[in-house]
Parts: sequence; C-alpha cells; structure tokens
Amino acid sequence: MKKLILPILLIMLFTTFGGAAAFAEKKAPDFKLKATDGKRYKLKDVLKGEKLVLIDFWATWCTQCHKLLPHLKTMEEKYGDKGFKVVIVSIDSTNTINTVKSNMAGRGYKWLTLLDPTASLKRKYQFKDIPYTVLISGEGELIWTHAGYNPGQEKEIEAKIVEFLGIKTAEDTEEADEAEAADPEEESAE
Repeated sequence: MKKLILPILLIMLFTTFGGAAAFAEKKAPDFKLKATDGKRYKLKDVLKGEKLVLIDFWATWCTQCHKLLPHLKTMEEKYGDKGFKVVIVSIDSTNTINTVKSNMAGRGYKWLTLLDPTASLKRKYQFKDIPYTVLISGEGELIWTHAGYNPGQEKEIEAKIVEFLGIKTAEDTEEADEAEAADPEEESAE
C-alpha cells in the first residue's frame, strides 16, 4: 500500500496542476488553419525562423482578450528582433469571423491571425477559458500555457519570454552589480 502512495500523489499533482508541468518536453499539437490573409498555415510555418512563438487564443467578444493584446504588441516590439513572434488564433464562430480581420486592423495589430471557428485547435490544447496563451519553442516544444487574464499577468508572460530567450534585464544587471560591490575581495584577487 505504501508503495502506491507516491505514484498516486505524483499522478494527482500532474493532473491537478496541468499547465506547464503537464506539457514539460511535450510537442505542441500540429494544425492547419486558414488565416485572415486567406492562406493556410501549419505549426511549422508559424515557427519557421523563430526561437519562441506566443500563440494567443482569443475572440472578438472577449473583454479580457482585448486587455491583453496591447501588452502582447509591446512584448513583440521589445523582443521581436531576438526571435520572438506573436500569433493570434481567433475562436470566433463562423457568424462573427468576418469581423476578426477588421477588429485586428482597426486596433493596429498586424499579427498573423489564424481562424479556428470549429475549435479544432482549442480541443487539441484542451482549454476552456480565453484568452489562452501558449509559448512554443522554435523546435515545437510547449514551454508554458496560461488561461485567462488579469491586469499584471502580462509581467508573468514577459518574464517567461525573457527567461526562455536568455535576455538579461536591467534587474539582472543591477543584482550582478550589487553582488560585485558586496564582495570587493573577489575583484582585488583578480
């Protein structure tokens, strides 16, 4: 009986706290979706030449989605030259899908916007709430997922991006400077 407790606890842990832990070293589900530009894209097309891709599932009627998008735009502007790209997947129904392109253009977003009116990709990722944010490495590995959005969570998303891309932040530099200043003997020993 005691031998069964640890495996059961581990199973409960991974099923309860699915998120990123459940995706550790797991390949992202492949897809072939039509975009607002009329072309069809597969996962490999989206990942091509990138180190990290953020896929954000949203809908035109989702208030929280609209609050997150400006932050994603800022992140892509900051890290786009470092191999980071944002891709949007609309889960709008076929009745509202015509508004997706004008909605994005009207807000100044120029991202590749994929259309998933049948929720086929949503089923593959097994989520309920939107926005649903996914980070995928250029090799197609799922790095991190997050459902929903509350103000301030953009910092968590950005921290994951920075961590994966190995970018030194001003905070990292300050900590290194403080550590160096705190240990003057190390500097004089050189």
